[in-house]
Amino acid sequence: MRFFIVDPSLYDAGGHNLDYAVEVSASVTAQGHVPIITGNRRFTSKTTHIDVQRVFKTGLREPASLVTRLAASLHFRAPAFARRWPFFPDHYEPLHDRAADVIRDWARFVSQVSARRDDQWFFPTVTWCEAGHIARFARTSGQIGRVHVILRFDPPEAPTSCQWLKESFAGLNDLELWADTPELAEAYQQIGVGKVRCARMPFPTLTARPSPKPYVAFLGEARLDKGFQYLPAIIRQALTQTSADFHIQILPDPNRNPQVAAAIHEVRALAGERVTLMDGALATADYNTAMSQAAAILCLHDPGTYRFRSAGVVTQALSAGIPVIMQPGSSAPHTMISRNACTDIVALTGLNEAENVRAIRQCMAVKKRARRHLDVLDDWSAPWLQLPALAP
Repeated sequence: MRFFIVDPSLYDAGGHNLDYAVEVSASVTAQGHVPIITGNRRFTSKTTHIDVQRVFKTGLREPASLVTRLAASLHFRAPAFARRWPFFPDHYEPLHDRAADVIRDWARFVSQVSARRDDQWFFPTVTWCEAGHIARFARTSGQIGRVHVILRFDPPEAPTSCQWLKESFAGLNDLELWADTPELAEAYQQIGVGKVRCARMPFPTLTARPSPKPYVAFLGEARLDKGFQYLPAIIRQALTQTSADFHIQILPDPNRNPQVAAAIHEVRALAGERVTLMDGALATADYNTAMSQAAAILCLHDPGTYRFRSAGVVTQALSAGIPVIMQPGSSAPHTMISRNACTDIVALTGLNEAENVRAIRQCMAVKKRARRHLDVLDDWSAPWLQLPALAP
């Protein structure tokens, strides 16, 4: 059986995309099946032994191609009877442009590999819009096998989009819907899309190994929803009021938000003996080292964006017993905290510098790390890795 791991946003070793693909691939291989990883056409990685087929032009955080945007514009300006894109709903949202690019490239790849009835297609990171388009393509494309979609983002709010999504999945038996938190699964089920099961994202288990010279780390993409714009002020004040050093990964977001760009410029100006910069995507081993040796991880994720979904860096840090500094209101660690009572390593903070300095001091004072990863892995194992249960 062929198991296709389909991730249009797999560009490099940055973030958790490659780690997820590798973990799932290893499980597929161990069960005697054939994993095939597909990613973005611009995929590059220091992990050269990983074979990634470069299929997709447009990733999760990129604008759609100009041709697609023009076609969509014409589609929505035409009267309803003349519209040529049946996959689209009756009103326009920019997400549909990018989804159209993803489906076009996937359709081409499905044809190239001569998809079979016993194939498995696993999409680890999609928006509600892409999920709907994937479902509609699967419905019309014949016997391509079984499709598994992991919903990682909040469902739509517009009633017309909710109805479109509900119709996308109606009566489709060869597609499984998953979400990476119970809260997110429930939010989608309330729309009426059918059963949504919970499947935690796999990630390598780390053991905290504090550096002799304690530092606070920021890991992941430099994005607004991850709070990178707050770093310059926090670092400046912490350098004068605490003994903490900082290790900051600078991985610019493809969207090039001007506020984040300005923050990157300010952080670069702070580089020196106590502020170490890590430019670009990190190889898995380097990322794991940077996290496991940190005294604390800054995770200033936007509570609005992370209402229901999980955050890989938060999950991985807490599972290793590494203190996390984060905003109240984000649901990312709520299930974990309530189940494992690990509030001793979660410092909730507002966005003013004084509160963050206080949180840094709190984390630096944690002498004994709470080793939680065994509890987490028992409950957070991914059920889709048990492939015999998924066979059509």
